[in-house]
Amino acid sequence: MGFREDKSGTSQCSLDTADTATNWYAQCGCHPSLWQELAGQNMSWILYLSLTLCLMVQTALGAQHTKEPLVITKYGTLQGKQMHVGKTPINVFLGVPFSRPPVGVRRFAAPEPPEPWEGIKNATTYAPACLQESWGQITSMYFNTRKQYKWLRFSEDCLYLNVYAPVRARGDAPLPVMVWFPGGAFLVGSASTYDGKQLASREKVVLVLLQHRLGILGFLSTGDSQARGNWALLDQVAALRWVQENIAAFGGDPRCVTLFGQSSGAMCISGLMMSPLARGLFHRAISQSGTAALRAFITPDPLKVAKTVARLAGCTYNSTQILVDCLRARSGAEVMHVSKKMGFFHLNSQKDPQEVVWFMSPVVDGVVFPDDPAVLLSQGQVAPVPYLLGVNNLEFSWLLPFIMKISLNQFIMRKGIITKLLWRTSTLLMLASLSTCMSLSTTLPPASSSSPALMGQTTGMRSTSSLGIPSPKAIPQLRRKH
Repeated sequence: MGFREDKSGTSQCSLDTADTATNWYAQCGCHPSLWQELAGQNMSWILYLSLTLCLMVQTALGAQHTKEPLVITKYGTLQGKQMHVGKTPINVFLGVPFSRPPVGVRRFAAPEPPEPWEGIKNATTYAPACLQESWGQITSMYFNTRKQYKWLRFSEDCLYLNVYAPVRARGDAPLPVMVWFPGGAFLVGSASTYDGKQLASREKVVLVLLQHRLGILGFLSTGDSQARGNWALLDQVAALRWVQENIAAFGGDPRCVTLFGQSSGAMCISGLMMSPLARGLFHRAISQSGTAALRAFITPDPLKVAKTVARLAGCTYNSTQILVDCLRARSGAEVMHVSKKMGFFHLNSQKDPQEVVWFMSPVVDGVVFPDDPAVLLSQGQVAPVPYLLGVNNLEFSWLLPFIMKISLNQFIMRKGIITKLLWRTSTLLMLASLSTCMSLSTTLPPASSSSPALMGQTTGMRSTSSLGIPSPKAIPQLRRKH
């Protein structure tokens, strides 16, 4: 899969399965002309001063294109750092804010645009990951693709993204963008787990890695206007709006944005295809192991879950407003303690599977989702963009020892055992049925010369191994129902 760039110098957002890479570049800095009138001065002094000033300008510009790239965004100037993959220079911008911190009164509220800043903001260090349970450190360690791994820092102030952009020559056409949605069961995950240099370098992509609020802080809903929920998806929409507003400054094409993600990230991408808030913010999508048509994607009774959270937090329930105010007053550490008490993600629970709260998830709020995604899907209320759907090989299997509390020394990672555990003992994971995939496939646009048949062909999703994601299995694409 790849993107094409035509000879006219304009980017083409068209799928080409014959390609193996995408021709993407990123620009950094500018080249202002320097003119100065020195009428009446000695010509030798004019020549001397001109050469000196030109050298000074070139030195300054060289610094922007080598060690300290500068980019002017809508909200202010960012200073990143330049790194290399082999001989390929990559401009890296870390910890870029796309929202105001979701703390205090902004907890359980929609994200707001970031505060503009004066001067130059340092964008050379990773921002903290969003608050999550301690096992998020374990998943980060497994998925980590950074050369030198460091333990994640957690904070409620976490709405930041990372941008990786290969250096390109001035005047090159803007090229497509990819935005990565990390997985983690809506409970864990971060942008800082991944190092995007390899993918940006090898595939010539402008790569954006985002992160969003998780768990209780990302999904708590009272089912009414006090806390509608879907805060995590609203964070994702805010990040995509930031991309539309600013990615051109990094050399990306805002008219050609591809979303790709795994597990819960894949589910969110599929969900945004059915959300009116995300229309026009992306132009193709890839879901690896997850869609919004899965039963676990929507919480049917959010108020019931909110009451449980409130009880464990020591909050009384007299009204939804009192409940939300009480939870806003709890510290981040207290919220994480409640999350641990909730017992999310324990597949060996002895409770009735219909009563278990596996994780916090999206809700039908009338804003992000006007109706249940299953209903929207049946009505064809889906963004008309190319969509690639697949399943990662042995998805989820590596987590079984941790979530089922089985000793690693006793757990034999054999495919047969894993398959039985996944499909016979776990009602949570018996969701990705063929019928679900087939119903989702009916929403895909018909094949065309610029968008080769995504259905009716046997094809495999290319691995995103450079991001640390398991290679997906080759899967047959499902034909449109007639």
